[in-house]
Amino acid sequence: MLTVIGIRLCEMNLKRLLLLVLFSLSISLFAPKTSKAVDLRETLTSENSIIVKIQEGIEYFFAFKIEDKVAVLEKHSEKRLTMAQGYAEEGNNERVQNLMQNYLQIKGRQNDLLEKTDDGEVLETVEERTVEQQKTMEDIKTKINEDGKQNVIQVQEQVVNQVAER
Repeated sequence: MLTVIGIRLCEMNLKRLLLLVLFSLSISLFAPKTSKAVDLRETLTSENSIIVKIQEGIEYFFAFKIEDKVAVLEKHSEKRLTMAQGYAEEGNNERVQNLMQNYLQIKGRQNDLLEKTDDGEVLETVEERTVEQQKTMEDIKTKINEDGKQNVIQVQEQVVNQVAER
């Protein structure tokens, strides 16, 4: 007799528990929630985007000759400067700083490759483009705050010194 009563109590508790779970789920499904949209353009063009990193990695991987790899890295560095210039115009100093550091890293990788080549034409092309990039950085410096200017100056000095060594 006690076991029958115990079984019925368990069935009632189980039913209550299932009703409580069902009620909770229905509230969570029908309660309004704010959703955040993903900007597809930002995802495809952001310097931190995994898609961009994969794309650039593949592009670099399939550039077999050192000269081609240098050209690919030059393209990536110019892309970073163009993005930094756009963020400078928007007043987003933090993004500018991140892009300048990324630019410096790319130029460092390029410098490592330039050590392995004696091709005067490649060195001359890099030198010419670096001068153009310096002009872009001067433009960026006019649009950002004082801390950002110091960072850009440091990047400029390091890149110029790297290219001058070659």
